[in-house]
Amino acid sequence: MDKEQIILFAGITGCALALAAYVIWGPSPTRKKKGPIVGLRNLGMTCFLNTVLQSLASCSFFVEWSVSLPRKGNLTQTIEKILRILNGEVNGVDIPYSPIEIVSAIRKHGWTMPHSEHDAHEFFHVVLTSIEEEITKNSPLRKSCLLDVLEEEPSSTEEKHQDHGDTPPDTQNISIVENKIIVSNGDIAPTRSFACINKTSLSLVDKSKPSPFKGFLTSQLKCTGCGFVSPLRYDPFDSISLHLPSASSVLTHYSLTQLLDKFVETEQVEGVECEGCNKNRAETTPVISTEALKTLRFGKLPKCLCFHISRLTMQSNGTTYKRQDTVEFSEYLTMDPYTHNTLIKKNISNNKISKETNESNGSIRPEDIPECKNHLYRLKAVIVHCGSSEWGGHFITYRHGYLRSQTRHRCKDSRNNPRWFYTSDEEVRQTSLAEVLSSLPYMLFYEKCETPGPED
Repeated sequence: MDKEQIILFAGITGCALALAAYVIWGPSPTRKKKGPIVGLRNLGMTCFLNTVLQSLASCSFFVEWSVSLPRKGNLTQTIEKILRILNGEVNGVDIPYSPIEIVSAIRKHGWTMPHSEHDAHEFFHVVLTSIEEEITKNSPLRKSCLLDVLEEEPSSTEEKHQDHGDTPPDTQNISIVENKIIVSNGDIAPTRSFACINKTSLSLVDKSKPSPFKGFLTSQLKCTGCGFVSPLRYDPFDSISLHLPSASSVLTHYSLTQLLDKFVETEQVEGVECEGCNKNRAETTPVISTEALKTLRFGKLPKCLCFHISRLTMQSNGTTYKRQDTVEFSEYLTMDPYTHNTLIKKNISNNKISKETNESNGSIRPEDIPECKNHLYRLKAVIVHCGSSEWGGHFITYRHGYLRSQTRHRCKDSRNNPRWFYTSDEEVRQTSLAEVLSSLPYMLFYEKCETPGPED
């Protein structure tokens, strides 16, 4: 064998050994391992989809609910599978995982993938609505009424029905009161509007497996003229949109509790056809329209609570822009001050205090009454939108590591189980609660605690 052949043979042998070493010890095209949190491939401007899936995966109640559904449709099965993959519970899958299955499942419900950036909040509702459609289609229908969906949280204070027509909600066909939209300084100040619920629409429902995000708002009108109080109205919700105050405001720093205070703030409604004012009206007499005060509260809080911070604002020239106001939020949130039951108790307490104050020369004050915290929530995920417009940019998610039932509400997690993760499509890294709380929230996901939180 001459020198050139020896060199050629040695070169081929060296290449073969190098290739073998790469195959054995080198990186594989797709890593197949189980981790705490799995990233998702971006299929082309699908970060909005990925952020919603990561957020849902962090909500233990929602994950367990999707698993427990007895009759699953295509989308429900796909959601359950992907959430388990994202939480690192499935071995042997390609990482990062491709969510193409959920795109196909959603399309079967009439939703098409847009060719531009989509909104995460809208997609969140698309997912929940589509799952609800599958549950309705695959479940036997049964007779029900509004009281059935509220029976899990009975009122501890019985509200008296007054002579002016206040009757139980399940006997009412409730109509929608249109509110005016006020535009000042170029900013949209939307009034609240809700879907109408009546006894007929609730006569055939499957109440066995309500979504953990399903809650009910209560609203009531009180005429400023005659004092007539309308029947209590219940409206369902899957998320709550909170609007920032007018951009002309000096403040650009708000808290979540401030936005909630504003949400339940009593507002004046114009153009209400008051039943009390029109009670003795002759048929030939025009209908009397009056002003009323509208009270809004949470009638039934869900296990999973989703807040949407509406940041899109319209300017006087018709263009829109995204507001970058800081919204401060905390890991734990108490919702008791915003419930209908608390409002009733407060009214009763104030009446009692008013009487006792007269007898005790003003020594008792409303703030002296201790608050009972029955509705404590813990932060599970935060969706952040990066960019100057809600229709462009990038969505990322801060999410809590998945906690099973036995450890869901522990305040101090094991050091071996990282609490918070930053996810941006394929990228997943551990992060701190401090980084999470300093973010600019677009959507917030909270989960109800069954035991006290910070004091544990």
